[in-house]
Amino acid sequence: MPGPLRLFPQIKGGILFHATQAEQLTKCEVFQKLKDLKDYGGVSLPEWVCTAFHTSGYDTQAIVQNNDSTEYGLFQINNKIWCKDDQNPHSRNICNISCDKFLDDDIMCVKKILGKVGINSWRVPILFSTLPSSPSSELFSSITLALFLYLLVF
Repeated sequence: MPGPLRLFPQIKGGILFHATQAEQLTKCEVFQKLKDLKDYGGVSLPEWVCTAFHTSGYDTQAIVQNNDSTEYGLFQINNKIWCKDDQNPHSRNICNISCDKFLDDDIMCVKKILGKVGINSWRVPILFSTLPSSPSSELFSSITLALFLYLLVF
């Protein structure tokens, strides 16, 4: 069985590696900025906020280097498929946009990704899919803390 870091590379990068001069948003700011995504594609606003936290730590300018690709912004959008940059000039560039445009809070490509591949493009929600529809903050915090501690240890 593969370890969680292989299944959730965005979590590791989002928590441990932040871009310098990043715009670190609060949960309330993210909630306000993502209001247009409420129930978009059947995904609730709390799920979007959770996804943003676990992919980038609410860091709008997060850049995570992987072996052969780079992920950008609040939702860690990948340069091999969704956007184009100098590192990957032959990207499929499905969103038809430069990757550096994701270093703000723009969500247009997020909607396109959701329409094409669904919320599973962000592997994080799988962790929370078995939770009750409105988990207690204590339960939610416990799961988040447990995941973070696991990543620090392994």
